[in-house]
Amino acid sequence: MLLGGLELESVSDLKYLGIILNTGPCLKVDASYIKRKFYTSCNAILNHCKSADDIIKLAMVKTYCLSLLTHCLGVLDLSRHCVQNLAVCWNDCFRCILRYNSYKSVKDVQYFCNELPLELLYDLLRWKFLRYVSHVHVALQTV
Repeated sequence: MLLGGLELESVSDLKYLGIILNTGPCLKVDASYIKRKFYTSCNAILNHCKSADDIIKLAMVKTYCLSLLTHCLGVLDLSRHCVQNLAVCWNDCFRCILRYNSYKSVKDVQYFCNELPLELLYDLLRWKFLRYVSHVHVALQTV
């Protein structure tokens, strides 16, 4: 492919606004990169506050790590499989802090802690984005 007479380099991955996109017939989000960043950050926090109360640990992880999972999430049209893949990270965090077995659901605990499961958080962020875009579209039509 040429642009202005110069040959463009072909790449398999593209990093844009902190999200890695895999190129191909359509762009796909690289969830493994997001998960790696989340787990690294979560482990760093949990290793530094081992003696803290579980509620404090959850608050720290929510404050510093959840944004790594939800960065640009509402803008991206992700498959349910990809969203569930990211939700495992959020669920694992609760399991680790509260010492739950991997086969136990943490959704009730998340609701009790005033947190949404990531699948619902994705739906909420997606709805907010689409609502915003529709309002901007309507505003532009009236101008």
